[in-house]
This record gives sequence, C-alpha cells and structure tokens, in this order.
Amino acid sequence: VEETRYGRGVRVRDLEKLHEAIGLYLATSKKVLSGKELRFLRNQMGMTQSDLARLLGCNAQQVARYEKDLNQIPGPADRLIR
Repeated sequence: VEETRYGRGVRVRDLEKLHEAIGLYLATSKKVLSGKELRFLRNQMGMTQSDLARLLGCNAQQVARYEKDLNQIPGPADRLIR
C-alpha cells in the first residue's frame, strides 16, 4: 500500500507471480470454475476460445457460453481445464 496523488493505492511488484498464485489457487480449489475464472485461466495459458474448444471437444461458441456463465462447465471439462 502506498500513497499516490490520487490517494492510497496498492502496487503489485510482480504481476506474473500474482497471476501464477491466482492460477494455482483456481486449479486446486474444489468448487466449479466460474466463467470469469475460466477466462482468466485460458488467457494465462495463452489460449484462444477455439484452442480450448478443440481440447474440450466442443466449439468456440460453447467456450464463450461457459465464460459468460450462460452454461455451467461440465465436471469432466472442469477437471481437464485445471
């Protein structure tokens, strides 16, 4: 925490390590991934929706629906993503 000209703020000194820690937490947690969590993990892995869809055996539109929380991620897909 530090003071800025706009007030108190938080500085992240190592964003890559922060993202790594978040990814590890998401990959090892017991709850089903949310759409935002899925998008975060996919982006951290450097994958497009189409890339992930190929691995999951679905299409990019289905991945988009998972990421928008329009459809729940099925158990086997959730485990494979982790």
